[in-house]
Amino acid sequence: MIILAFDLATATGCAFGDANGAPTFQTERLSEPGAPHGRRFRNTMGMTKRLIKRVNPDVVVIEEAIASGGGGAQSRIQLAMGDRAAVMIICDQMGFKVREYAVPSIRKHFIGHGRLRRDVAKARTIARCRSLGWNVKNDNEADACAVWEFARAKLTGMASMPKGLFDARSEELQSKRG
Repeated sequence: MIILAFDLATATGCAFGDANGAPTFQTERLSEPGAPHGRRFRNTMGMTKRLIKRVNPDVVVIEEAIASGGGGAQSRIQLAMGDRAAVMIICDQMGFKVREYAVPSIRKHFIGHGRLRRDVAKARTIARCRSLGWNVKNDNEADACAVWEFARAKLTGMASMPKGLFDARSEELQSKRG
């Protein structure tokens, strides 16, 4: 199963690949801060179409759109929902399924906790990716990898184990036998 996962934002994280292996990941800049929303949505549609043609996924996966409070919340909500709609439009036109998953569920699966401060969750997600040998460049790629991994677990029953989780215990047992 080929999965294409997005962490939609101004700098969108993309993760894709066969569920039997590790994801490939990259960051796509959709717009500059303050750019018209229409330009951003057009760029989201173009990115989605280009990656679908390149990857030919069985499923496209995104996080459920959320927007936090504070200054600019209305604009963030509009961008989050617009990016979501742009992906869904292209997927519908091209005949691909879209799955959405809640951020707390993704984080609970990937880093063991679904309700952490944003900065803590981002740091842990990057660390988890790197422990798996996925040398992400930023939190956008890390979040996309977490979405990809969550989708892989949900859709195929496969899941990555943190590198080193059982390594020390295994080495200890082998040394006692040897």
